[in-house]
Amino acid sequence: VLDQFSRNIHRDTAAAFANDALALALAQEAVAQGSDRELPVPQRVFLYLPWMHSESRSIHEEALRLFAVPGMEQNLEFERQHKAIIDRFGRYPHRNAALGRVSSAEELAFLTAPTESSLNSALKHPDLRLVVLRAGCSYRQRLEELLARRGVVGLRRLEFGTLEAILGAVGAGLGVTLLPRTLI
Repeated sequence: VLDQFSRNIHRDTAAAFANDALALALAQEAVAQGSDRELPVPQRVFLYLPWMHSESRSIHEEALRLFAVPGMEQNLEFERQHKAIIDRFGRYPHRNAALGRVSSAEELAFLTAPTESSLNSALKHPDLRLVVLRAGCSYRQRLEELLARRGVVGLRRLEFGTLEAILGAVGAGLGVTLLPRTLI
């Protein structure tokens, strides 16, 4: 839990990650000695978290093996999600600000991408508007189909003729849109 304490005590600062290397080294030693097998699964999860928090691809390969045991199915899925971020960026972009790292354009797009929960929250907003290109745009069609599958129909639309206008409208909080990541 060494890495958990520093994350919670020093949230949003570089100090939040200061104990990661030590936590991983101690956890690796415990696993090398077989101490992890003496722990019940819920406690073992905490012992394995330093692997999940690492920004090393090779450490994440080992994490997949560690979390692939009965009772850790949900943790294994979380590890796969963490590993996908490391495989894509070589680091956790959400740490960049705290660690004084500059985010790439792709990392910024990733960090600002809507999550399932943020989409659900937005869909509940009484004044939700779609910010879209004029009829015929395939992304407009995909967005409308996605919303229709969720039972959301008849929303007001703000139609624009340029990508810049759409990005400006969304950036100003006038509504939501769906665009390919390469355009952002």
